[in-house]
Amino acid sequence: MLSYLRRQLKDLMELFLLPALSLFFSWRLSYRLFKWLCQFDIFYREHVNAAAEHALSLGYLSLEDAGPWRQKVRLTRLIDLADFYLTLFKGDKWIAKYVRMEGDWPHQGAGFLCTFHWGGGMWAIRSARLAGLTPHMMLARFDPLHYRDQPVLLRYAKYRTALVERETGFKTIDPKQARPDIQKALETKNQVMVVMDVPPDAVRSNVQVSILNRQVRMPIGLLKIAAKSSVPVTIFSMGYDFATGERLLSVKTLQAHDDAGHLATLVYAELDNLIRREPAFWHFWAQMPRFMA
Repeated sequence: MLSYLRRQLKDLMELFLLPALSLFFSWRLSYRLFKWLCQFDIFYREHVNAAAEHALSLGYLSLEDAGPWRQKVRLTRLIDLADFYLTLFKGDKWIAKYVRMEGDWPHQGAGFLCTFHWGGGMWAIRSARLAGLTPHMMLARFDPLHYRDQPVLLRYAKYRTALVERETGFKTIDPKQARPDIQKALETKNQVMVVMDVPPDAVRSNVQVSILNRQVRMPIGLLKIAAKSSVPVTIFSMGYDFATGERLLSVKTLQAHDDAGHLATLVYAELDNLIRREPAFWHFWAQMPRFMA
């Protein structure tokens, strides 16, 4: 019972109390505070340890670089959680002040908006809406049985889904029953927003691609729909400047293409580039063995 309570208090601190500090100071001051806190191996220990363990075992991280890398992984996690609160309570002016954009969102019309578990994403949704887009986010439903010993985490996950729905203006699309909702969104000239780097055992259709010089399996089902529907695919990602905490939003639109395999090569080449550019921003290091299965 004691260990159960400690786990809930830990989740309460890491998911709610600590990231919510960003609401009480300017972002520049909050970022300096977060950066200082993340020097210490106190918060998000399970996430950081799992990421470092797999990055080391796969040869993507050296022992001499592990200390600063772990700090950056911890800080990336905290910023992503803080963005939940900032997006919830801050207005559109926050983007103009703290988000630097490279590229442009596509014009209104049917298409796919693809990103990865790299950096953050909440402010990217707001940015897309401000550009006139109408994205429908695809998110897996939460099974309460998987969270039966983590009620605080389950509550946070539900709040985060509710915020995504508020930001997009639409109910999220359930991947298990996605095709009718995807077709409806495309037929009404809306966009489907999706995080692409999902482990292959969680999807029906996948393809072999190269990530960090290793052959892995990545989802291709949505890219098949994009190819069949002849709609463009836009790749976006949001990292941050480690020195200042400023968000860096990159947007790149691929032209409509009828070859799903070619689209997959282009999309996952972007993931490969992102991880190589800043490996500590990728949240799925602990899931890497599932991609290689």
